[in-house]
Amino acid sequence: MKAVWTKILADLGRRRLQGLIIAVVILLSSGAATMALNLLVESDAPYDHAFAQANGAHLTLTFAADQVGEGQLRATASTPGVTAAGPWAEVSAPFSTPAGDRFGVAVVGRADPGGPIDRLTIESGRWARTEGEIVLSQGMADRTGLGIGDQVTAARGAGPTLRVVGIAASISPITDAWVIPGQVAALVTAQAPLSYQMLYRVTPAGTTADLRAATQAITRHLPVGSVVDASNYLDVKLRADQLTAVMIPFLLAFSAFALLAAALIIANVISGVVIASYREIGVMKSVGFTPGQVMVVLFGQILVPVGAGCLAGIPFGTLASQPFLRDTAHALGLPVAFTAALWVDLLVFAGVLVLALLAALAPAWRAGHLSAVTAITRGTAPAAGREGGIDHALARLPLPRPVSLGLSDALARPVRSATTLGAILIGAVTIVFALNLHLSLTQVAAHLIRDPYVQVDVYRPVFSPIQGKGIPIQNGPAPGPALSDRRIAALIAADPATARFVAETSEAISMPGIAEPIPYYAYRGPSSWVGYALIAGRWFSSPGEVVAPTKVFTQGHLKIGDMVTARIQGTPVRLRLVGEIFDQTGDDLLLRGTWATLTAASPGLQPDEYEVGLTPGANAEAYSRRLDQAAAHALDVRVVESSSANTSFVLLNTVIAGLALVLTAIAVAGVFNTVLLSARERTRDIAILKTVGMSPRQVVAMVVASMAFLGLIAGVIALPVGLELHRQILQFMGRISSGTNIPPSFFDLIGGAMLAPLALSGAVVAALGAWLPAQWAASSGVTEVLQSE
Repeated sequence: MKAVWTKILADLGRRRLQGLIIAVVILLSSGAATMALNLLVESDAPYDHAFAQANGAHLTLTFAADQVGEGQLRATASTPGVTAAGPWAEVSAPFSTPAGDRFGVAVVGRADPGGPIDRLTIESGRWARTEGEIVLSQGMADRTGLGIGDQVTAARGAGPTLRVVGIAASISPITDAWVIPGQVAALVTAQAPLSYQMLYRVTPAGTTADLRAATQAITRHLPVGSVVDASNYLDVKLRADQLTAVMIPFLLAFSAFALLAAALIIANVISGVVIASYREIGVMKSVGFTPGQVMVVLFGQILVPVGAGCLAGIPFGTLASQPFLRDTAHALGLPVAFTAALWVDLLVFAGVLVLALLAALAPAWRAGHLSAVTAITRGTAPAAGREGGIDHALARLPLPRPVSLGLSDALARPVRSATTLGAILIGAVTIVFALNLHLSLTQVAAHLIRDPYVQVDVYRPVFSPIQGKGIPIQNGPAPGPALSDRRIAALIAADPATARFVAETSEAISMPGIAEPIPYYAYRGPSSWVGYALIAGRWFSSPGEVVAPTKVFTQGHLKIGDMVTARIQGTPVRLRLVGEIFDQTGDDLLLRGTWATLTAASPGLQPDEYEVGLTPGANAEAYSRRLDQAAAHALDVRVVESSSANTSFVLLNTVIAGLALVLTAIAVAGVFNTVLLSARERTRDIAILKTVGMSPRQVVAMVVASMAFLGLIAGVIALPVGLELHRQILQFMGRISSGTNIPPSFFDLIGGAMLAPLALSGAVVAALGAWLPAQWAASSGVTEVLQSE
């Protein structure tokens, strides 16, 4: 065995560059796989991890202070099934900044961020210590752009001014900010009454029914109407998991790509080593090496750099996953923690080693079972098969001679060319797939956030601290008389930057096949422009017509064109489903239809929201300020978030770009290795070509042409493969995230002008990998090579 190890170490010393290439490829591929699997494992349940770390509340109930006392609420902690509870004073107060921005904030009085329930994580700054200080939630800081040192004023300029001293992450999305308990009283006004926030941990808490039963038990002996808001952790978890669920399919795809590319490159390296070492293999067998020992020598030349690559790549992948995990937590407003799954690292290490052995098995077996005489006779390299015939055929084509020689070299060794083609193909498919996925996610963001269509939302004041419709908490009527619907519409229409707007309200509706009532969103006026992408059918246009997300169709066992009898406030209404839309509002169970349909069953309803589309080039922030001033601050005017800046979609696109770059680098390294092997095998041929007049530039052209030809084939194949892979992955992402179908407009987003460059992507990858070895081949000496013959 000592002779075997001596031979392995000697070969590794002689083939340092090849060993380095293998180590780099394995570093990249194992790092990419580790990063992807860590993201897959950790992002599969980020809410669960954060919930356990924070000892989060299963139930959050808000009580009106004028209906129930603090002592009564503390007594609810002894309710059977309640294992922990935490009461805090709360007020939903309007705040403004010196710049004139206004927003509602749910503020809780809390002495410290710790405690037995809902422990907070200070992301930056510190906790509030005295009056005049406030700590914002991470979500509130993101929405408002406020940071440490900024000041906010309560009660629209009439209340105390508070300085932001910290940013904290909470497992509960209900609270926007925290102050010390003594500060709360100064924030209470007639429009922002005092309430109490009660957090409960209960058992059992695994289902909605468990939580509903616990809520009923807790509130059984409290005054009717004292509960003004209620939420549970399962609803919050569902919203959090929707983002991370969409990452799973493409993370799995990228992991498989990386490992497959590494396997192809390892197989290529071993094949090259065998081809270049026939005489050496024959000598080994002549001096007593058994077939098994020959195989072990070849395996050792692979496993040593593979192991080194894993030892560097796996920790690198674990560390590289942490920024993405932090971004995931930030996008979800969750506390951040360093996470690393040891079993993932061990799995990747074992998987890469097994993959390397399998990739090297066939060429090593062939080398181990060659006879000594045959191996020595065949010399340092085997015959190129039909290379002569191929060369003569290509010479007749109207191609420069260096190019035809390069093509001949590529075709003369089909096995090596096939493995190289596979590595390039993976890189080219990755480019096509990643570009398509980026474009599709841009469309998804645009149609979920709808900022290209609706730039400003206008809300009428809501006389309750309850958060609804996914909008920030409203804070009661502003000073001055309430504005009528007609007056609000006139103010919006009067602004020259208003291109179009639609009034909207909602009401609960009961439908056959769906267990609980769902929202019916009614629009007054033309509304097809608001930005909900159609999956099938059309937008509603007449009374009684509605559109719905996929989930309504699947749960109700419905199809487009079906008529259903629903009930609004007990009144039956006939509805026709005319369209399936891409809509993630709430839990994806809703209807959108005409104003006339809703008011016929529930007369007297008034709009509570107006969606405004602005003229091209109009500044949404300036528009918002103008409308707010025109309404004497009696409206809540909000600029719609930019989809291009949404942290969730920025995160997804960053992960895609990072993994795509890694896989492209692996493909380039695979080409580099192939060209290096070929150049070393053909040292004598290149020297003879130089002797008969081939210039260094022509040598480079010959070497690059051999790989560019394979790259061109890979690019042509990669285009349809990448497009189909993108289609399947995107559809799978929609199904596992929320069970939605994907609109046809989200596919085939690459324009015709981009198809040709994408088809050439394989050739570009191949040329990049071949360039440096080609320069080495062109600069190699002639005299030394021919003298050695």
